[in-house]
Amino acid sequence: KAIRCEPLLHLALRAHQGGVCLSKKRDTLAVAADETINVVSINNGSLLRRIVRTGRVRCVALSDDGDMVVAGGFDKKVTMHRVMDGAKLVDFPSGDGSTVRSVHMSEDSLLFAVGCERAGKGFADLYDTCSSKLLHTFEHDKPVW
Repeated sequence: KAIRCEPLLHLALRAHQGGVCLSKKRDTLAVAADETINVVSINNGSLLRRIVRTGRVRCVALSDDGDMVVAGGFDKKVTMHRVMDGAKLVDFPSGDGSTVRSVHMSEDSLLFAVGCERAGKGFADLYDTCSSKLLHTFEHDKPVW
């Protein structure tokens, strides 16, 4: 028997290519849409914050409390912003010439990983969220998504 799913919310956000992330509290959605990070209330669809970046955003991750958003993209940058006011908290290096393909925060938001590509090889960089320190880089033969 087929299961039919109906959308709870329809967002009219223009995006060529971008990721989405649901907060752990299931009340907030972050959407990477062209050069913006859009943080939306799932309860009523209202835009909580629009953060503008200099290049196309490909991926987003929300902290465990939904107060911070990490984003990466085609501009080869990884940034962390406070959702409340959109303030940029940290710029993280993504390596020399790395296209950022994915970001993910740990369950407790103390660590986050960046999947990227450098010169045709894949890398996963693991960072300490509080200190912004690169803890480890894992190399792969193919791009990491």
